[in-house]
Formats: sequence, structure tokens, C-alpha cells
Amino acid sequence: MNEIYEDTLSILKYTIYIDGVAKDADGSVSVSVDGVSLGNSTKTPGKTGEYTILLPMTYNAKVGSIKVNWSFNYSTLPFIVTECYKIVKPYASWNLFVDKFAQYNKAYADYVEAERVVRYVINSYCGQSFETFEAAIRVEGNGLDGLILPHPLLSETNVQWSDGYNVIYTDTDIPWEISGNGWILRKQSTYDSFDPVCEPHDKFKRNVIYTVTGVWGYECIPNPVVESARLLIEDYICPDQNYRNKYLDNIRSGDWRLEFNDWAFVGTGNATVDRLLKEYRNYPAIGVI
Repeated sequence: MNEIYEDTLSILKYTIYIDGVAKDADGSVSVSVDGVSLGNSTKTPGKTGEYTILLPMTYNAKVGSIKVNWSFNYSTLPFIVTECYKIVKPYASWNLFVDKFAQYNKAYADYVEAERVVRYVINSYCGQSFETFEAAIRVEGNGLDGLILPHPLLSETNVQWSDGYNVIYTDTDIPWEISGNGWILRKQSTYDSFDPVCEPHDKFKRNVIYTVTGVWGYECIPNPVVESARLLIEDYICPDQNYRNKYLDNIRSGDWRLEFNDWAFVGTGNATVDRLLKEYRNYPAIGVI
């Protein structure tokens, strides 16, 4: 899927291909986003079949997705091509690299490519993403008074569950409480007995699915994640690497024998980044039924 950075000036680009060969449209190429017309696109000088248009920032003001329609005629026949764009938040912004990229004759397009790969590497290594999104997520009860969530919860708008006979319950009498840096949802304490063997009334029952609606993720990308993205992007563009960040146990000058340790095959590719991201790794929970 195509990507556009959140809250930035971005240009949409489309090239008309006929059997893999770029072709110009018969006339103008009009563009609409989510059903709203943006007008006609601009033909790129010297590029056959390439058209561009500036995307108003109202469409990429927050993380989400948009649908872009390109409408044109070719050989007197009308065509509409739909593209989906994902609005994403970069983990390390372009202004961190402008000077260094210039030193190595790299351009903004190289940054976009490297940042996308680095973001995927970090998400895969940590088992989570670091964006903000609104969603209704289903979570299974665990028999405890705290519901362990699959993503950090920033704010809750609704919690529902079905407890048999397809009856939907929504408990609004007692406020919900978010704890554990957003990873745990529970009711505010409502103890009516000091008996240690008294069964609490606000447990999340096993085999019951709770649908939690709210805003999830991270309001701001954590500094260790930003620094990790910066280091990994620089690794991609810099011709000189620090051996200590490449999991090398031993280097021999004769015959250039390099010995890698085991972490070279399970980490992000940079030992410093692995240490920075250690506390953000989301390990799957193990349960016993």
C-alpha cells in the first residue's frame, strides 16, 4: 500500500501504464480523494504518463487511510483507477537527516524508502507499532480484576461484552481505570468486604470477550524509538559502520575472518538499537486453561 506521512505537505503521483509501457492520457487527468474532487492533476515535464497533484493537509492530518481516484481517457475510452494510501507517522523525521543525506548524495526519496523499512523492522522486533489510532478491539477475559490489553490504551469511550443469550452489557456505573502505562484496564476499586477470601465483583471473566473502544497507541513516539529509527536509517545510508553495532565478536586482519555472535540473526541489525528498544518489546502472553 502507498504511504503518506501524517501532517506533511505531500504530492500524489500516478503513472499510466499500458502493458507495462508508460502512456499519456488523451487529455487531462482529474483526481478525487474519498469522493471529493481535487481538480486536474499536473503532467510531469519530460515524463511520459506521469501526473501529480498536491494533497491538501486536511486529508493526512491524522493516521488513517484515504482512497484516491484518477480519472482519464485513453484511446477515447474512460478509465478510473483507485489507489489506497495509508497515512503514517514517521519514527524519525526528515529534518534529522537533511545534512547527512546531502553528504552521501542521498535524496528525500532515499529517506522515505529507508524510513519505511526501518519502521517495519522496529515494529517486527517490538511486536507493536507506535502510532495513534481509534478502534474497537476485542479482548478475552482472564479471570483477573485487570484486563490485559494487546495495545496501550490512551483513552476509553466504551466497554461492552456478552455474558450469554446474546445480551450485550455496557457497565457505566463505575468509572474505568487505565493503568500499567495503558496496558491494563480495570474498574476503580469497589471493595465492599475486607474478607481476604471474598470474591471481587469486578473480575474479567474467562471465555468472555470484552470489546474495548477508544484511542490506542502512543500520543507521541517514545524517544528511544525515535533514536533507534535515526540510528538504523543512518546505518542504511552511511558507508562506514561501527563493528560493535554489527554483533561482531572477533575481527582478524589476516584473511579478514569475521565472527558474528548469535544476536546477529535475531535483532534489528544494530546492537545499540536492540538495547534502546528492550523495554518496548511486546512478548505474547502465555495462558493456562
